[in-house]
Amino acid sequence: MIYVSEADPDEEGYDLAFEPRNVFVKRKDPKSDYKLGEELGSCAFLLNSHWF
Repeated sequence: MIYVSEADPDEEGYDLAFEPRNVFVKRKDPKSDYKLGEELGSCAFLLNSHWF
């Protein structure tokens, strides 16, 4: 069963701001050279250094 709240978020004082979540990726093959976390980290660094 699904319950739906009829409260208006604007009236209830909810903060609708985006909240980043930590994401952990578990590799099935620990011997592989592909490291998703490192690629995402370097990508974010490049994007941040480009704009700032």
